[in-house]
Amino acid sequence: MTLSPLISRYPLIYTLVAILFLFTSCGKEKAETPALTTPPVAITGAFEAISKNSIVFNASLENQNNLDQITEYGFIVYAINAQQVKSAEQEIRIGQKLNDQKVRYTYKPTEVFEMNQTYYYCFYVKTQNTFIKGKFNAFELNKLQLESPSEVMGMAGETLQLRGDFSMLDSSYLLRTYVDQSVRINYSISSDKKTLSFKIPQLSKLQHGQKLEIKLEKRYSDGSSYSQLVANIRILGKIEPPALKTYNFRDKIRFLGTALPNSWESDKTLQLIIGNITVPYQSEIDISSLKEVKGSSFKIGYKNGRDSVIFSDTYQVIGPDVNKLSFELTAVHPNTLFIVNGFYFYSYFEPDKSSVNLGGHPIDLISYDYNPMSFTTRNIPEGEYTLQIKNNFYQIDSKQKLVVKKFDWQSIDKKTAYVGEYVTLSGNFIKGFSYVIYASEYQYAEIICQEDGKLRFKAQSFMSEGSTLKIGYYVYSKDKGEELYFHNKEIPFKSNEITFDSFSPGSGAPGTVVQLKGRGIGLAVDYMIGNMRLYPQVKSDDEVTIIIPIFNAKGKVKLSVVTANNKIIQPEGYFEIL
Repeated sequence: MTLSPLISRYPLIYTLVAILFLFTSCGKEKAETPALTTPPVAITGAFEAISKNSIVFNASLENQNNLDQITEYGFIVYAINAQQVKSAEQEIRIGQKLNDQKVRYTYKPTEVFEMNQTYYYCFYVKTQNTFIKGKFNAFELNKLQLESPSEVMGMAGETLQLRGDFSMLDSSYLLRTYVDQSVRINYSISSDKKTLSFKIPQLSKLQHGQKLEIKLEKRYSDGSSYSQLVANIRILGKIEPPALKTYNFRDKIRFLGTALPNSWESDKTLQLIIGNITVPYQSEIDISSLKEVKGSSFKIGYKNGRDSVIFSDTYQVIGPDVNKLSFELTAVHPNTLFIVNGFYFYSYFEPDKSSVNLGGHPIDLISYDYNPMSFTTRNIPEGEYTLQIKNNFYQIDSKQKLVVKKFDWQSIDKKTAYVGEYVTLSGNFIKGFSYVIYASEYQYAEIICQEDGKLRFKAQSFMSEGSTLKIGYYVYSKDKGEELYFHNKEIPFKSNEITFDSFSPGSGAPGTVVQLKGRGIGLAVDYMIGNMRLYPQVKSDDEVTIIIPIFNAKGKVKLSVVTANNKIIQPEGYFEIL
């Protein structure tokens, strides 16, 4: 069956169907190939490495977002001879898919380049619907020949000399570089036309490791241009000697110079030399972080990949004044805390990177964030020791000696005594050291020794019959902190109870001052009149005064005292309230 009879009978219907099909097809095709929002821009770059048989073209695409739209890219080349006759343009297709914005291509013509011709080239790209060309650049053979390497290192302000044949250059040829904007560079040519000299420009935005392209350019009257890359300079940073020569441990060394990189740059070839170590460049560096530097005096310098520079000055880290170092106690027992005055430890040492010892025996640093400092002796043998504190910069040795004595006691001057009476233990006690006489968790007395070799203490109520007395002191370790250590020998002492011998006067109105007397009565823990607590004025261990409070009734009441053992002691007789 053919469509001809149907078309002739229903021409209008067929026309409508055909129009609908056409619009549907166009809609599908448009959806499959979206239009470019920003058209590609082809940029023709400089040439380099020219010879009779080849030349290197550089080019780029301005917008990376257009890469996936490119269907073909390459260069267009043509020549104009001495008679100004233009050759046919030759389209050199490189590929279809462009993966990078930058293009570098070595072009090898089918016939060698001629000296008497000027050649032009441009970069092009194609998309599905467009053909975009960059501007044409010119090049000529053998009029400018370079003998110097195309890639060199240099510092801003240094003079760079290029070797080659520069006889073709005149004032119309300009030397330029581009750092955010075009920068013109003055140059000179030697009398034999074999050396071109110029200074690397000192630009504020130059950074170590940056590549600076130097191009020789000329503009022609027809709008075309000549652009040849003559040098690719890898910029080198330069560091100036730090102005300060002496530093404290917590100071920073600050570095200034030219073409210095940002701290987040990945190029680590600019390095600081500090004493015996080399570290990547930083604009400032903490002295305390230089844990591998040996000695308090050192040289500073830098390396930049070409030069290794050591400054003439010597730099120094200042340590603490050892003459100010002193022990709070010049003698201690093993495993105890001892206090050292003189300086703020953290200002001169890093706690986890410093060593402390007594005569070569390692000890522990406990507190360092203020002055005085505290250390523990650990369980080191008896002896006289120098305190030594050391880091990688300096070592200090105390002028004083710290004596470590093993704790022991030998005798007691009495076995019994009334509360408040003095008792003396003899042994290797240390003046100023704190000891503990202990009966239970809640019954103990801390006593500071007043005389080397003797510990004098007052008899207390808790030392009475039925209690076992031990003597010791606080030991300290970094892991467990503070603990009580006791000597294994018990103290053979029992205290007699407090006595309440008398009171006077025996009667009085509220407000009357009454004197209480008895052995150790001043060491009682509570004073009572009837069931009412009193607040006495203690005159001595054996005498106390109280004031009779206000009572609602008159009559006789009992006076009493309560000992540390909760024992109530009362005198004979009553106090009469008038």
